[in-house]
Amino acid sequence: MFCSQWDDTGFDSRGHHRQINAVLGNLCRLYNPRIVQDKSGMTIPCTSWKHFALAENARHGNAQGAVKFDFWVRFL
Repeated sequence: MFCSQWDDTGFDSRGHHRQINAVLGNLCRLYNPRIVQDKSGMTIPCTSWKHFALAENARHGNAQGAVKFDFWVRFL
């Protein structure tokens, strides 16, 4: 069965735990560059995950790297 969301079976709605989708969504909003320059130099709005690769991030290389790093830090 294919789902558009992960099924977090460990989440029982008690305590201070966030569902995986909520954490991932929050990180995407946090690191969303809003506007990026594509390879031709045009300024475009960041509307997809591939645009995160075009946004530089000093610590992680790009916004995709920042989201991935911070996500796994929380779950490992």
